[in-house]
Amino acid sequence: NMVLGPGERLAFDRTDLALVQFDLEYVRGFLDTLPFAGRVSGRVAADGPAERLALDVDAILFDYLVPGRPPSSVLGRGIVAVTPDDFVFDAFRVEQADISLATVRRVAPSVALKGRLWATGTLNGSWLNTTFDGDVRYADPPRAESSAYGQVRLDVRGDTVGVWAELTLDSLRLESFSSSFDGFDYTSAWAGTLLLAGYTDSLEIEADVAGPAGIVRALGRLYAGEDRFGVHAAEVEAQQLDLGSLSTGFPTTLVQGRAAGRGGRDAGSVLAEAEMVLDPSSVGGVDVERIVAGIVLTPVRLTFDSLRAWGGGFEVSATGAIALESDARDTLRFLAVSDSIGALEPYVARWLGAIEDSVVAEPPSGSLRFAGRVIGSLPSYQVVADAQLSDVQRGALYVSRGGGTVTWVSSTETIGFDATVDSVALGAMALGRLSGQLHGRVDSLQWFGRSRLGYGAWIGWGEWVAEEAQSRLVVDSLILSLASGPWALDTAAVVALDDSGAVFTNVSLQNARGPGRVALDGRWPFHGEASIEGIVDGLSASDVSLLLLKDPNVASGELGGTLRLGGTARAPAIDFFLSLRDGVYRDLRVPYTQGVLSYRDLRVTGDLELRRQGQSILNISTSLPMDLALIGGTQRRLPGPLQITARAEGVDLELFEAVTPAVRDLGGTLDATVGIEGTWESPELAGELSVRDGTAAFPALGVRHEQLNGTLRLSGDTIL
Repeated sequence: NMVLGPGERLAFDRTDLALVQFDLEYVRGFLDTLPFAGRVSGRVAADGPAERLALDVDAILFDYLVPGRPPSSVLGRGIVAVTPDDFVFDAFRVEQADISLATVRRVAPSVALKGRLWATGTLNGSWLNTTFDGDVRYADPPRAESSAYGQVRLDVRGDTVGVWAELTLDSLRLESFSSSFDGFDYTSAWAGTLLLAGYTDSLEIEADVAGPAGIVRALGRLYAGEDRFGVHAAEVEAQQLDLGSLSTGFPTTLVQGRAAGRGGRDAGSVLAEAEMVLDPSSVGGVDVERIVAGIVLTPVRLTFDSLRAWGGGFEVSATGAIALESDARDTLRFLAVSDSIGALEPYVARWLGAIEDSVVAEPPSGSLRFAGRVIGSLPSYQVVADAQLSDVQRGALYVSRGGGTVTWVSSTETIGFDATVDSVALGAMALGRLSGQLHGRVDSLQWFGRSRLGYGAWIGWGEWVAEEAQSRLVVDSLILSLASGPWALDTAAVVALDDSGAVFTNVSLQNARGPGRVALDGRWPFHGEASIEGIVDGLSASDVSLLLLKDPNVASGELGGTLRLGGTARAPAIDFFLSLRDGVYRDLRVPYTQGVLSYRDLRVTGDLELRRQGQSILNISTSLPMDLALIGGTQRRLPGPLQITARAEGVDLELFEAVTPAVRDLGGTLDATVGIEGTWESPELAGELSVRDGTAAFPALGVRHEQLNGTLRLSGDTIL
């Protein structure tokens, strides 16, 4: 029952209501300060005068003044005082509350948080100036949930919310707040203590938190509201702080230091001013002894009053500014110096990949100097930088001395690159007096290069074209200066690349002084079908020796051959033929040699034959279990039997006299059937070799042998 009077007095006498979609407009006449509009379902029990009313509530409100009509529910009991002007809690126990912050934000627009709030505890005070003591959870599903316990006083009587809190944070998840503040894209979990005092236009904060990302202590004044949040002033101290765990945009760090500053976002504009000093730390895997920085960010420019970082073997500094608006123009100068690039290896490994353990003899070394400037504004800027390096050793790569200039124009997306290197070596390959150039847009680059190549040289130029579905390397001209003379492209060659493979077109080099041609056409697959055909005709062995960076004068002869590649990338079919006529390498002479190699069904088969005057001197046949997949092959040597057999039947030893001048007057006959059997893990020798009526003279020793007869037998790992 509800009792009215005398006068404006209101009381309830053991009233128990079951509400189903009850419209709150029915009670607005009794409580005109009611900030909600909508319908309520649930149970409400009341007893006593309005100024000291025992209230028991288990109800849910659908707020009709908020789009989507979000629900908020309360389960609780206790004493309240209801007046026309207020609604006051007196030790009101909240067993369970699930509140839509959209409803709270409509009542107090300065509440910036989106999502929902869950609470269990005790309420005291006016509902617009309430103190809550208990457990609180917050989330904007499906984002992670944050939880805390302690005491919070919330004042929403005015346009600016007041907050006074002493909280112990069980789990503060930064991603919980990403939907509430534009640009707040951070993750990580923290635990510790948080003290708040004041209104959100100048909220005092003191925090001492720790988590997987490190330890942070902060003291300052924050502000937050619709379209704005930031820091009036703050001091932060960090220990073992990993910025990489806060955002993927940051490198992995291990930061020790302190910073002071102010800044924030207001109606889309960002302003900040900070000073920072970092003690021995690690940034991206690079050890840094100290970083000192002074930075000012305004809506029109980012200014580095000072920025200096140094560590073992390197130093980086920057001064100046970069404009943030296209109609402004500033200059930022930077310098990076390292007398030991090994200190920068973690960053270099990100770009070039880690050095394989098998090729690491010494840690990376060498010196580097990189200086330049950024001119213009962030929407339209130009970078001009000069680099010098000396005695750089990294894995199999060595650069003696070099330098160059790099330019980048953001508005036209054009790059310029000019570099010269005295000498560069990569394993057994070495180039001298190397120079290169790149100019143009990133999707259409003109290139030029030249260098010494052992006893020879090369020069070439062309274009790189990057399209949406395909990229093309165009070689307009390529000239190789080899032992037999200059070799040049017949016409412009093209290598087209896409996700499925590389297509070679018009790749054909011709000897300018006579017969000789090397050509390659077809498709090399990354996925799908293969179709490659190659030809070698009249290529001098001395040219091959030069390309292998060997002395071309120790080799001669004429090479010819063909290559056919079919099948698929994972199961290729390979056929290879090679011949050598009048071959010579130092004292070794091979009148004629030809070989055939085939790969099918995970097995390599082949035959090699040495001939002189039309007679076979030696024949070698092979059958090996191997995986020559063009992609995905991790184990090249496969289980299975090996078969390598060399045969010579009744061969006149005189034929071998042409092979080497170290032996003269060879005579007699040779019979041999020798080979290797077993497996890759356990190879075994097999067969025998016999000489009858042999003769041989060794001019260099002044020795001659006659009537040589003998047999060698091979079995397992034994020669008898």
